[in-house]
Amino acid sequence: MRLLSLDVPDEHDALARWLEDRLTGLELRDLIVELESIREDTGRQLSLAEVCGEDLPKALQSGLACLSEATLRSLLRYPETILKLQERILVDGGEYWSTGTVPSSRRRTIDAGWIVLERAIAAEPAQPTADSAIDRPNRRRLISLAGAAIAATLLAGIVWINLPETDDDDWGWSRPGALTADLSGPRYLNHLADAAGEWFTRPRDSRQALEQRLLEFRSGCVALLASVHPQLNATDREWLLERCRSWVGQIDSRLAEIKTEAALEEVTASADATVGVLVDALRRRASATEIAG
Repeated sequence: MRLLSLDVPDEHDALARWLEDRLTGLELRDLIVELESIREDTGRQLSLAEVCGEDLPKALQSGLACLSEATLRSLLRYPETILKLQERILVDGGEYWSTGTVPSSRRRTIDAGWIVLERAIAAEPAQPTADSAIDRPNRRRLISLAGAAIAATLLAGIVWINLPETDDDDWGWSRPGALTADLSGPRYLNHLADAAGEWFTRPRDSRQALEQRLLEFRSGCVALLASVHPQLNATDREWLLERCRSWVGQIDSRLAEIKTEAALEEVTASADATVGVLVDALRRRASATEIAG
């Protein structure tokens, strides 16, 4: 695993296919967050219609290869238009998006997801509700499009069906309000260190538990990258984002180690050391910022 935005292809055809895979996969939300965190201030935001122009209807019917390379890269510069494009595909997309873009490796996931989704649809009220944004035939196409529709739409922030709520035990930087605390710069950095230090209170006594904790920590890193951090001055904010990108890479390395034959104790110690260094870096930066201030 690595930052998705680092894998953007250079060639037009490869770029079009890569973006189609993101639109129909389970990583779109992470990509949007990454692109938002690294994009420059471009002033007025462009709409999807402004970015794609007269080629938008063709793209909805036959894929992104019809868009110029400049248009594809404009979508990446204005990440919110990618979400708008996904919405349009879900509602107005042609047969290409239902069959042509789903890789065979995802077919089993589609079939398994269908069982769950059909039960959820069957449990819905007979009459559409005010919250219903899409009719049943289009919901069926939604599954084919996403590959694992429930996961894909939730990740994208789009909920088409009423699913039971889950007990999400958010912690660290993913905890609501963790990144919006009204604190001075030094205190905010120490606050981030405290939140990251919650790692050591979480269960990680099996490979599965350790992997889950690492994925949760990585999700917190992505949230941190997407935040504005008004508590910090420009220099500290730039430092934090640069360090966080490095931390994501280190977490990904720990995730890769879980798949090896290394002993669980060794992998856990390596992950603990990574988080420990991260926490220490935040505290040292907080001290330096307080002294400088």
